Amino acid sequence: MRIRHLACTGIALALACLTAAVNKAAGDAPATAPAKPSTFKLIIGHDTTRVDGPLLANGTVDYNTAFCEETSEGTNADSNATQALLAALAGWVPYKPRALSADESKSKDQQLSAALTGSWKPGQLPLIEEWLTSNATKLAEVSEACKRPRLEPGKADPGELPGPNLPIGLFREASRALVVRAMERLATGDQSGAMSDAATAHQLAVHLSQLPDQASNMVAQSLIITVARAQLAAIRSSDAQASEKWFQQRLEEKPASPDMPAIEDIGQRFQDLYEVMLAIQGQQQVVLKDLFFSGDEQQAKDSAILVGDLDQVDWNVILRHINDVDDQAVAIMREQETLKRLSRIREFSAARKAEETPGDFDSEVLIPSIMEPGTSTIEQKQARHREAFQQRIAAFLRRKPAETVPAYSLRIAGMFTHVSYGIEWWVRDAAKAEAESEVYTTAMALELFKKKTGNYPGDLAELVPKTLARAPVDPFSAGPLIYRPTETGYILYSVGPNGKDDRGQSSNPKDDIAVRSGD
Repeated sequence: MRIRHLACTGIALALACLTAAVNKAAGDAPATAPAKPSTFKLIIGHDTTRVDGPLLANGTVDYNTAFCEETSEGTNADSNATQALLAALAGWVPYKPRALSADESKSKDQQLSAALTGSWKPGQLPLIEEWLTSNATKLAEVSEACKRPRLEPGKADPGELPGPNLPIGLFREASRALVVRAMERLATGDQSGAMSDAATAHQLAVHLSQLPDQASNMVAQSLIITVARAQLAAIRSSDAQASEKWFQQRLEEKPASPDMPAIEDIGQRFQDLYEVMLAIQGQQQVVLKDLFFSGDEQQAKDSAILVGDLDQVDWNVILRHINDVDDQAVAIMREQETLKRLSRIREFSAARKAEETPGDFDSEVLIPSIMEPGTSTIEQKQARHREAFQQRIAAFLRRKPAETVPAYSLRIAGMFTHVSYGIEWWVRDAAKAEAESEVYTTAMALELFKKKTGNYPGDLAELVPKTLARAPVDPFSAGPLIYRPTETGYILYSVGPNGKDDRGQSSNPKDDIAVRSGD
């Protein structure tokens, strides 16, 4: 599946409904209107193609190869973990290896949650045991492969967008299996084995965080927090000496924060520019499907995609606009202060949303269909709204009578960059992961403090400098994390994305990121 932007749900769904009615709106054009090859001259340069090669036989840039060259620089056979991990994960047995009984199906998720967040002994979680036994050899191979420090993303398959070509879901499963086994080893007294498994699970997440794409990094950040929860549980259930070792492991772990500038500068930029290369090659229909169908292949087959007047576009104008927008995003990603980065990305997102597009499928068709009164079926209501929306799509793709080629090209450029508004959510989620990590590290310090003194501290200042080198900082307030001792222990939290102190509550619209003693 070709996935361009994670949060591209509005306009990305829009053309999923571009059926024969669009043809009618465009003047009964044939359902398979052929794309006309562009006749303009591509300018190879920093402001247009960003890289000068390698070039394909038709003179356009081969962004798949360029992506691989950019992301593999400095990696050799000894440092690259990719092939070893792929070999280790070949034949991996997923956490649902067979048909489950009704009772097993009900307990499947419960068993996994229990195994990830607390110690457990053989016989307590049979489905988990079966899963680990099936993959015992694989986990040993994964542990060995993770000793190599780098992960190359691999080259995308022919016809796919530039980006990692790795089984991210299997990486996630293997990391979680290692955490689960660490919790079992902890319960049976194998502290060394438990710490080794937790360290390998963390390293897998670090590997994923090296990949220049949003999806891999979101999985990586989720896994980092999974490991942190397990480490906190281990410290709580271990004696003072073992707790000290767990905490030192946490402090010495290699950071797994995403390289946000690289993700935008290489990952997203190369995908955006790749789409333009396809259009220049005469594959405008493929480009429209990628931009608007969000990977829904069946809808694409059932729909007629019109290319409008795209044969009149100056694609150099579009390339320059894409690079300008991506340059803005990269500059924002380089902002070190979280609050400033979040403020700037909101402004960036608002500018992208303001770019002219045919509209939003959800707001133009789905929601009006649901809200419209009357006795018609929802399908009939959607058909009416869809037809009007399809007419706007068809009109958008046509060059207006008085529109110059540069103006038309710049307007069409918005199709490529409008969906970038979705990175606002990704930047916010990265900040949430940063806050969660800070909260969990501080909670571990609180538990270790109690192991040594018999009580939790009165305030966080007592942790510095003997337990923590610096006072914990909340990225969403730029101030300290909020710590409140309670009768039964404590509550520790970040104020979360809304920046408000919701007293540690996280149910919508409150969004504090909290850990409590006993959690």
